[in-house]
Amino acid sequence: MKERTTIDLLSSVINQSSISELYLYGIFNKIYQISWSNESKLETLYIDHCTHQQFCRILDRLPNLRSFSSNYYDMDENYYDMDEDRQIHLSISFHQLTSLTLRSSHVIINQLEYLLSLTRSLTYLHIMNYTRTFTFLRHLSQWEKFICQNLALLKYFKFNVHMQNYIYENVQDIEQILKAFRTSFWIEHKQWYVTCKYIGNEARSDLIWYTSTDFDLEFPDNLLSGTLSYITSTTKNDKMNTTWCVRLDLSEITDAISSHKLNYPTDRIFNNMTQLALDFTLPINSCHFLSSLTDFSQLTIIWLFITNHHYFELNIINMLLNIACNLRTIGISYDDDDDDDSRSFIKNLCSTISGSIENLKVRTTNIEYMQLYLQCVQYLSTVTFIRHRNSKDSWKEFIQWLITEERKFLLSNDHQSVQVFINECFG
Repeated sequence: MKERTTIDLLSSVINQSSISELYLYGIFNKIYQISWSNESKLETLYIDHCTHQQFCRILDRLPNLRSFSSNYYDMDENYYDMDEDRQIHLSISFHQLTSLTLRSSHVIINQLEYLLSLTRSLTYLHIMNYTRTFTFLRHLSQWEKFICQNLALLKYFKFNVHMQNYIYENVQDIEQILKAFRTSFWIEHKQWYVTCKYIGNEARSDLIWYTSTDFDLEFPDNLLSGTLSYITSTTKNDKMNTTWCVRLDLSEITDAISSHKLNYPTDRIFNNMTQLALDFTLPINSCHFLSSLTDFSQLTIIWLFITNHHYFELNIINMLLNIACNLRTIGISYDDDDDDDSRSFIKNLCSTISGSIENLKVRTTNIEYMQLYLQCVQYLSTVTFIRHRNSKDSWKEFIQWLITEERKFLLSNDHQSVQVFINECFG
């Protein structure tokens, strides 16, 4: 009796003419009991858990609904096998909905397309899906005709697709799907760009597809430290070839292959790797795995994340310089203690790279180390210092030192980096 009274009260509130926005949480088993009135003025509705059948009923009952969002949208695989009287058929004249966000554990593509074909006024669409195969993505990448025919007003299209337990070396599948997202429709007309990111560590081996934004982090911050991760995207100036950015922990990936948690690739994984980041969290015995990644001919930047200089051998840099003929930039992220051994390590590192590259990028919290890098490097064009995640203060002290030393520098607009021009002074 109390439960029925609650549902009746909720139905009454929903149907009041003054209610235009409604957010419902924790009532999944009660949604079907709610009375949705055709007289309702409700325009925005969020339901944390909703089935496809329930949403169809809501659309049919709320002619003024403009925006709908569900954090867990349950599509029934057997929906179209139901008896005809149990299915909900939307009116073909329903065009009020302009914004739709659906997060589902498994999107059934024919249900989704049927739903979208009857909501042709959408200007915003966001789909989130979890899957184990490429079937949904292959279908999605062929949506050019579907969108032109059914969603001509769509301006903002976002999707996030998570693939679990992905085999890391199968990048050819990724490249085939990205190729379908490189048509003039996606790149030039709509300017909807797509990013694919792999994250592999002890806890997960996931492939994540999502629509790119201007707020995406830059390499290497767009990849997590761990056994292996890589990323590639379509871009505005796309030249129809896939370029890869890769980050890996050599000690972890060597152990994973030795323990058969990962397969050793039989062929080179990436045809066109342009950026590489290496984490050194433990001493390593071999860099042999690097030869299985790519031929290194397209590599232009390498980042080295060094947690302790005792885990890093300078001959690794010499090896990288020898195999990466087009390498122009090296990045160093260094978290070591302030001691004489660290200063000696920095001096030796600068001596190793000087004359071999054009640009050095450094991430450290130690201002004395920043000064030491500038004093030790030779024959470079620039050294760029990037704000460390543990930095607590601004660049004020370092910039004051640069001014005193009459060093020419450029502070980025977001104050996240300072670029210093070697052998150039003010004036």
